[in-house]
Amino acid sequence: MKTTILSKIFALATIFTLAVGCSSGEDSGEGGGGGGGTSQRPSNQLRLTSDAAILHNLYTTIATFGYAPIFDLSAKRVTLSNGKEFTITPSGDTPSFVIYAEKDEEDKTWYWKYEFEGAQGWLMDSNNTRVALLKSAAPIFNTDASGNLSASFDKGQNYIQLSDAAGNKIKITGKHPGLFQAIKGNSNEITITLVNDQSIEVLRKPDQRGALEAIYDACNGDDSKLSGSWKKTDDIDAWYGITCNSEGEITQIDLRGCRLKGVLPDVFAAFPKCTTIRFNNDATATANDNELTGQLPQSMTTYVATTKFYLHYNHFDITDFYIPTELFDIASSAYRVYPQREDSYDFRLFINSDIDGTGPKHGHETCVQVQKAAKGKGIDIYFIGDGYDEENHTKGGTLDFWLNEAVKATFGIHPMDKLKQYFNIYFVYGYSPERGVGLFNNKRNCLYGYWQKNPLKESNCSFNAQNIATTIEKATKGRAFSTSDRAWICMMVNTHVHGGMYRGMQYSKNVVYNGVNVPIAVGINPTYSISSTASLLQHEFVGHAMGTLLDEYGTADSPVLENPELNNTLYTRNYNVTYESDPTKSPWADFYRDPRYAHEKLGCYAGAWNYGNLYRPTTTSMMRSSGERIYWFNAPSRRGIYSKIMQRAFTAWQFDYEEFVKFDEPEKHKPNY
Repeated sequence: MKTTILSKIFALATIFTLAVGCSSGEDSGEGGGGGGGTSQRPSNQLRLTSDAAILHNLYTTIATFGYAPIFDLSAKRVTLSNGKEFTITPSGDTPSFVIYAEKDEEDKTWYWKYEFEGAQGWLMDSNNTRVALLKSAAPIFNTDASGNLSASFDKGQNYIQLSDAAGNKIKITGKHPGLFQAIKGNSNEITITLVNDQSIEVLRKPDQRGALEAIYDACNGDDSKLSGSWKKTDDIDAWYGITCNSEGEITQIDLRGCRLKGVLPDVFAAFPKCTTIRFNNDATATANDNELTGQLPQSMTTYVATTKFYLHYNHFDITDFYIPTELFDIASSAYRVYPQREDSYDFRLFINSDIDGTGPKHGHETCVQVQKAAKGKGIDIYFIGDGYDEENHTKGGTLDFWLNEAVKATFGIHPMDKLKQYFNIYFVYGYSPERGVGLFNNKRNCLYGYWQKNPLKESNCSFNAQNIATTIEKATKGRAFSTSDRAWICMMVNTHVHGGMYRGMQYSKNVVYNGVNVPIAVGINPTYSISSTASLLQHEFVGHAMGTLLDEYGTADSPVLENPELNNTLYTRNYNVTYESDPTKSPWADFYRDPRYAHEKLGCYAGAWNYGNLYRPTTTSMMRSSGERIYWFNAPSRRGIYSKIMQRAFTAWQFDYEEFVKFDEPEKHKPNY
């Protein structure tokens, strides 16, 4: 006999970690905050009742996160949803079995188990090794003494009662109902058949009105601006702040400044067509402010690819979202959450990988060499993260994702794309005692002490450079930094900064390494959308730290630098900024005269290094401010980066202009202006 779970019936097949997990029954527990460890779910977490969209997500989650979609008893074979095939050893030939998850109390790990005619066994792979849960969100089913079905989405810590569309409890006979035997659906309803042949029919259309009423009831709606229209009519399009399409589906929820108070209920899976949801306030407090508290509800991740949330200037608590890494880029720009009101500056939104905590981890103070140099002496370059706790160090999880993105960004722009072969690339791991880094008045207990005290107004931070050097020294077992060349270190910091906050920075420091004073250059990059993080990293780490380039900020009206011809920095870092207004006397005079670089429109443009009497080579470039930046280094900057790297890669290397032009291939790398 062969039965198949239909894992992608509807367009929502990409729904990810369904963060369902409040306690079963009425005991939902208190919300957890702190450093991002697993904690009991807060009272606003999802309850599976009459919302059909939730049950739709439930079966999609089961199909996505590891329950067996194909089982063949005659061949004694089971294939998991990731395509891996495993064998089973039944106790008889009767085609009746279930697959479920069970915790091994000795190693505290959850593994797949099967049951045949009352006999149980671990699911084993071809190496006779038990098969662990594929994802942290894999649901674990159980029944109570009355046969009521419940499910856990947090590895058995909490269970939630399941109900059908009519609100009736789903009853199951037997201890482990295991998996769904079949799931079928059409535009109106879903039919779920369990392994004991019981069928559950669920209306597919979500209960939008019920979800809105839950928000109203939970957030003091009677004393809010909503009281005049909400619940007054069946036409929810007439309710304040609600916009619907011609099919009656909610497309926008705009509840800014509505005097809402309390904790948002976890009902946002009921709005599959909603593109914008606003609960934010303006920067200046008013009597109409929303005063929302508690953790952000997990169902805000359900339609992350299509819905944007505006939640800033409230009083929310620290929240962890767990999603697949392939959705990080979308999620990083889906939530505008900073800043909260001043009394809630300790708020953090952590966007974590859904595999964090589910598999082997990189050890504290360990190192992985990602690449060995193919040419030259081999230039060591280090990628680290601050504010990532032990769970975030799961192999392939959150930190690995951002370190890999940092490498892609570093070598994903010219001329670094052609210089990558000269580098030894290292990932260095170190656990932060607390998840997240310091913002505002909350420093957080992170390994390297990153702290932006005023991220709304100042582009600076503090951090412990010595801790960075010590961790790298221990992780690499004393692999020596140079005493003359600055060690290049890229640090990704765990903070979601979408909206109005300063971001990347670069610092040069002196530290003690192997008992010797050595210089390091640290490019610092908060995590944001992949494209924004990449451009920040290329500006700070590649441009400033590696190329020693100066900022090309400023205009002719910027302040004047006194005696610029005597400024030592302009002599030592003069690839892309000069006090000469005549391009024929500038450091880039050769490029200016060369027709092969005519397309760059090189000259001496007033405004650089934030001074009006300093000059930059092009109107805009990677070293210009973010509002005017294009993702391209101009020719003088490319020369600077190239020269710094070649000087390290080869002993007694000397710059040759024509050799550089041949390397640079200017006709292939043109600015996008």
